[in-house]
Amino acid sequence: MSEIWDSHVHLFSSEMSAQPVAWAATHNEPIWSACVAPPGRRSIQGWADANHLLRDMDNAGIDHVVLLGWYWENQATCSLQNRLYATLIKAHPDRLMAFAGIRASEPFEEELDWCRDNGFVGLGEIHPQAQGFHLKDDCWQSVLKKISDWDWLINLHVTDPDSKPHPGKVETPLMDYFEMAGKWPEQIFILAHLGACLPLKGHVNPANVYYDCAAVPLLYPAKAIKGMVDAVGRDRILWGTDYPLFTFPRTQKKPSFVENLKFLNQSGLAENELRKVLTSNAKEIFHR
Repeated sequence: MSEIWDSHVHLFSSEMSAQPVAWAATHNEPIWSACVAPPGRRSIQGWADANHLLRDMDNAGIDHVVLLGWYWENQATCSLQNRLYATLIKAHPDRLMAFAGIRASEPFEEELDWCRDNGFVGLGEIHPQAQGFHLKDDCWQSVLKKISDWDWLINLHVTDPDSKPHPGKVETPLMDYFEMAGKWPEQIFILAHLGACLPLKGHVNPANVYYDCAAVPLLYPAKAIKGMVDAVGRDRILWGTDYPLFTFPRTQKKPSFVENLKFLNQSGLAENELRKVLTSNAKEIFHR
C-alpha cells in the first residue's frame, strides 16, 4: 500500500480539551458538550493535539488525514476551529488537509472566502438539525451556490435512525441528503459513518454520494464495510476513523489508528478493494 488516507479526523484546541464542559458552557455549545463529556457516564472522546496526531499517524503508517470541522451551534466557534486548522495545514501541508466549519444560518460568506484563501478543500462536518437550519433554506442554498465552482467537497454527519440513544444524538435528514445530491449532480457529498448503511436497506442513492467509515466500529460489524462496497461500488467508500474518538472503548486507552486498520482488514475486502478504500478514492477526489 503506497499511501493511506484517513478522510475523517477531528482536532480541538487545548482550551477545549482541557475543560470541555466549562468551555462549552462559556461558548454555548451544549450538543458538543453532551457528545464529548456526557454527564454521569464515561466519555468515549479521546483528546490529541497536532503532535500526538502526527506521532499516531507515523505509528500506524498513515500518510494523510483530513481535518473535519464540527457541527458547531455558533459561527464564532466554527471560526475558532477554522483558525486552528489553518495553522496546522500551513505547518504540515504534506500530511494534513482541512474542511471548513460554518453555521449556515449565520453570516458565513467572509468565513468561507477566508477558508478558501487559506488552503481549505471542503466543508463539514455539517449537521443541519444540530446547527439550526434546513437543507432547503435559502442560507444553505447560498452555501451550495458559493462553493459549487470551488471544487470543494461536503461532508455531512449521519445519525442512524436505528442506532441506540446516546449523548448528543440528533437525527439527520437522510432522505433530504439524497434529494439534495440529486439536485447538485456535479457536487461531491460525503456521508459520514457509512451513511447509516442506507444502500443496504434498499435506498437508491445518487452517484455523487460517497461514504466514509468514521466510527463504524461503534455502530456496525466490520462486514458492513464489505456490504457497502458491494452495494455502491469500491470507488465510493473512504476510510475514516473519527480520530481521536475511542472507537473501541472497552479496550482503548489512548487515541490510535491501529485498531481501526485491523478492523478494516477484518471486513472481508479484497486487496484491490482495500487499495481503493485506503488510498485511491481519496487521492482521486482530493486531486493528490
